[in-house]
Amino acid sequence: MDSKSIFDFAFSVNVMEHVNDVGNVLERVGTSLKLGAKYRFTCPNYYFPYEPHFNIPTLFSKKLTEKFFNRRIFESSDVLDPVGVWDSLNWINVTQIKKFQKRTEGFEVQFNRSFLVSIIERIGTDREFALRRSPLMRGFLLWIVKLHLHKIAVLIPVITQPVIDCAITRISIEEVS
Repeated sequence: MDSKSIFDFAFSVNVMEHVNDVGNVLERVGTSLKLGAKYRFTCPNYYFPYEPHFNIPTLFSKKLTEKFFNRRIFESSDVLDPVGVWDSLNWINVTQIKKFQKRTEGFEVQFNRSFLVSIIERIGTDREFALRRSPLMRGFLLWIVKLHLHKIAVLIPVITQPVIDCAITRISIEEVS
């Protein structure tokens, strides 16, 4: 994307975990925004020890996770192209996004701490979404929603939440470094 300062809004859903260079993509999308415009994206947060495409726990690194869960990953019948999907995952996390903000002037980064609450609530209202979770996880999440305990998820620091909901606002038009 080589366009500069032309878009009022940009968004992506479950895309950022598949890009080769998170910082470069954030910079390129950011410079395509007009002053005051936003880029909002959601994606998994790989600081949380769970890989949602394959419904597996993560074990400290992509390499170790692959070694331990090799068959569940590469022989998955739930993922259309398990090899391609696994190879494309960059294990994005909140710290990578914060590093972008520190090294790149002209952008404000905000994380939505309440996104996790809405994700948990979705288990009870979206059957297809719910069926992507294990029966045990579905039951547990439905139970905490019934008790309204899911609302305390807003207190969990964004760095440790399983999902990222981020808005990047262009606050100046100076050239990025």
